[in-house]
Amino acid sequence: MAAAVGRICGARLLKNYNLVSPQVCQLSTNAQGWTRNRKLLLSTLGVIGGGAGALLFALEQSVQASGTEAHPYHQPWSHDGWFKSFDHASVRRGYEVYKQVCKACHSLQYIAFRNLVNVTHTEEEAKAEAAEVMIKDGPDEEGNYFERPGKLSDYFPSPYPNENAARAANNGAYPPDLSLICSGRKGGEDYIFALLTGYTDPPAGVLLREGQNYNPYFPGGAISMAQVLYDEAAEYSDGTPATASQLAKDVSTFLRWCSEPELDDRRLMTIKAIGIFSTLAVIVYYFKRHKWSTIKSRKLAYKPCSGCTSLGPETVLVTRDDDGTIFCSRETIPNTEINTFLRQAAIRSITCEVSWSKEGGVIYFSDIPGHVLSLMFQLKDTRARGLKRWFSIVVLMKDKLLLLNLTPMLSEQMQKISKELQELANVVFENEQSICSQRALRLKTGRNDFGQSRSLTQLTGEENIYKRLHSHFTWMLKTGALTYSETLYTMFRILLYCVLTGVDVIVNSNCSNSTNIIQGLSQFLPIPANTAFAKIRSENTDATTSKCCILEQSEDCNYNCKWFSKIPVKCPTLMNKIENAISNEMFSEPILNQHIKSLQLEWLG
Repeated sequence: MAAAVGRICGARLLKNYNLVSPQVCQLSTNAQGWTRNRKLLLSTLGVIGGGAGALLFALEQSVQASGTEAHPYHQPWSHDGWFKSFDHASVRRGYEVYKQVCKACHSLQYIAFRNLVNVTHTEEEAKAEAAEVMIKDGPDEEGNYFERPGKLSDYFPSPYPNENAARAANNGAYPPDLSLICSGRKGGEDYIFALLTGYTDPPAGVLLREGQNYNPYFPGGAISMAQVLYDEAAEYSDGTPATASQLAKDVSTFLRWCSEPELDDRRLMTIKAIGIFSTLAVIVYYFKRHKWSTIKSRKLAYKPCSGCTSLGPETVLVTRDDDGTIFCSRETIPNTEINTFLRQAAIRSITCEVSWSKEGGVIYFSDIPGHVLSLMFQLKDTRARGLKRWFSIVVLMKDKLLLLNLTPMLSEQMQKISKELQELANVVFENEQSICSQRALRLKTGRNDFGQSRSLTQLTGEENIYKRLHSHFTWMLKTGALTYSETLYTMFRILLYCVLTGVDVIVNSNCSNSTNIIQGLSQFLPIPANTAFAKIRSENTDATTSKCCILEQSEDCNYNCKWFSKIPVKCPTLMNKIENAISNEMFSEPILNQHIKSLQLEWLG
C-alpha cells in the first residue's frame, strides 16, 4: 500500500498500473444532436452570409445605376423562355448579315462551318460556304505553306493575320471576336441590338476624337466602330425586307446562337427530363400510397421463441447471503434502458462488430450506458444452421476501472461456465446425431427449415440449468465484491476524505511499510505532524466502526479499505483541489508538493 500511495501522491492518480491487458474496442452509440451554441453559430453565419449576398447585389445595382451608359431595353426574343427554341430562319439571316457586313472586321474563331449544318444550312450548303473561304494550311512535303478551300471541319478565319494588323486597320482599336460576345456582355442580345441601332449625334459638351462615334449604350459613349447597319445594308436570300432594325435583330439572334449552339438541344433534353420525371413521380406516389401503406401501418409485435425465453417473465431466482446481501436472477430487467443496452451488447458480441475472432472475450467502453465485458462461445445444436448456435455472457458495469480489475477473475469464471455448457450440449448433440445424422439428412433432402431456436434447457438436457447459472453468477458477484470491493482510486479518495474530515485512519500493523503509508497520508493534513499521528496511526485491530477507517493488507498483497460510511456527493473544497492538482500532468513532483502546501495554507486562511 505504501508503494501504491506513493505512486498516487507522486506520479498522478492511477497513471498506469498494468492491471490487465484485454482486447479493447472503444465504441459509442450516443448520437448527440447539435448543441445550442453550435445552432447559434450556424444561424449567425447564415444571417451574415445572406446579408453579405444582399449587400453585394444592392451594390451592383447601385453601380449600374450610377454608370454613364444607357441601359438597353429587353426585346421580345423568340428564344426567351425554358421551352422556346431559336428562330432558325432568323439565325440564317443573321449569318448572312455577318457574312456581308461584320465579317470584314470581326472574327468567329470558336465557330466551325460544321456548326451550321442542320441549323442554318444543309450539309451541301455548309460545304459550299466553307469552300468559298481560302484556308492557310501546311506545311507540305517541301515545307511550304499553301492555301486551300475550306472544309466543314475548319473554323471561320480571322479577317486579320494578327492583332497588330487589326489595330492598324482600325485606328488603334481592336475589333473583338464575336463568338462569345453575347455571353461576355451584360444584357446579351439586348445590348447588341441596342448598340447597333443606338448611334446618335453627341450631345452638347461631349467631345469625340477623330474616328470616334457616339453611342449612349457603349460604356463611355465614344466608340470606334461606325454605324454599319442601314436600310438595305445587306441582302437577304429569302426576300425579307432588310431594314436596319431587322438586320440588327437577325444578327443579334445569330450571335446569341454562336454563344450557345447547344441551347436548343439542352432545352429539348429539359422537356424530355420533365416528362420522364413526371411519370416517375406518379409511379413513385402510387407505390408510396398503395404498396407501402401496409408496411407503414404495420404493427410489430415481439413474440419471443423458446430460444429467447428462460425462466419466464414472472420467475425470479433469489439467493440470500450470510451478511444479508440478496442476489437475484430473472429473464428481463425492469429498467428499460439497461435491458435495451444489454440486448445491444449481446448482439454486438455475437456478431463481428466488436470481435474479430471465432470465440473469446472482448471488452469495450461506453461512458453513458456502461462498460461491457463479454464472452462469446458456441453450443452444438442439430437444428441450428451450421449445427452450432452462438451464445454470449455479458457483464455490464458503470465503473470502468473496477471492470478492468475484475476482468481476470470474471474471464476465468466465464470460460468455466462456457465449457460446462458446451460439455452438456455435446452430450445431447451426440445422442441426437446417433439417432439421425442431421448433416446427411440435409444433404439428401435439401431442407433449410430448422424451426424455432431451442432454449438452453433443451440444448443441454439439464432442467436446472438456469439454477446452476444463477449459482455461478452469484459466486462471481460475491467474489468480485469481496476481492475487489474498492478500486485503488476509490480507496485513495476514501483515505483522503477521512484524513481531511477528521475520521481516524487506522493502518493495520500487518501491512508492509505501514510507517511510509502514515507519512504519505500525513502530508495532506494542514496541521502539525504530532496532531496528524493522533488521527493516522498503526494498530492491530479488526474492529470497524463508522468513526474510523481501517486499511489492511490481505494474503495476496491486495489492500482493503473498511469504512461503513460513504463519500458524499459534495466533497470538501480542499479535497477537490488536491485531486485536481494530483491529476494535473503539467506539475512535476517538487512543484506538486509546493502546490499542495500552498493549498493547505490557503485552507488555514
